[in-house]
Amino acid sequence: MRSLWMAGALAGTLTTFPAAADELVLAGGEVIEGVVVERDAEVEVRMDSGTITFGRDEVKEIRRTPSLMAELAGKQKKLTPGDVEGLYKLALWAEQSGLGSTARGMFEEVILRKPEHDGARRALGYRKLDGRWVDEEAFMMSKGYVKRSGRFVTPEVAAAEIKAEAEEAERRQKRLDERRLDLMEAQVAEANARAKKAEADAEEAKRKAEIASTRETTAIIPYGYVYPMRPGLAVPAYPYGPSIRFNATLGYGNANVQIGSPIGTASPRRGPRY
Repeated sequence: MRSLWMAGALAGTLTTFPAAADELVLAGGEVIEGVVVERDAEVEVRMDSGTITFGRDEVKEIRRTPSLMAELAGKQKKLTPGDVEGLYKLALWAEQSGLGSTARGMFEEVILRKPEHDGARRALGYRKLDGRWVDEEAFMMSKGYVKRSGRFVTPEVAAAEIKAEAEEAERRQKRLDERRLDLMEAQVAEANARAKKAEADAEEAKRKAEIASTRETTAIIPYGYVYPMRPGLAVPAYPYGPSIRFNATLGYGNANVQIGSPIGTASPRRGPRY
């Protein structure tokens, strides 16, 4: 999540930061210059034009300005060993300068030296509950809140969110099941179409084979001889008889007379071989 505020809203704040800029390297490789402020779950980049906020998962690297770190080191050297308030103020400066991790460590050091330090405790998210310091989660839960996705909400809001998420998951699963069913039906239809085509091809091949096994042949019968001719050819009779159309298997054998009116009874014999 990112938010961009206009420079006017930050005019009073930006003047407290050093002029040197840090570099924020995003996961995608983009580099943004400005004063980088680290939060628990976010990182801010404060610029003259405003502030951009990035989630921790969007940030690859933070490159601190050498002059800023040198300034911090110089301030630390000036602190006396027992100056708890000085350490606390330096931690505040570090936090405002964008050195969130460094500031947090300094606040923790303040608490080690002075456990009841109110400012350091609150800077680290502690709250007073029944006279004792507890962290933010314990404090919010004592007020009836529950934590979801890094934030505190009421049980009613949490229940509504859980219900909405479950319903959305159910809708996604239903859409997925429907797509799978459509795919299966399409595959079955395609398989049936292939089977029908294969069956039709087989029937066609069978029909062609049956046609090829029998041929219609035309012949003439002069003097009782059979002369096989080309299929479907009508040949005039030899001078002494009519033409006869008949079915005969290839080769030279008996013929089955179909059409014609031969003179007398034809008893075909094997004719001359062509």
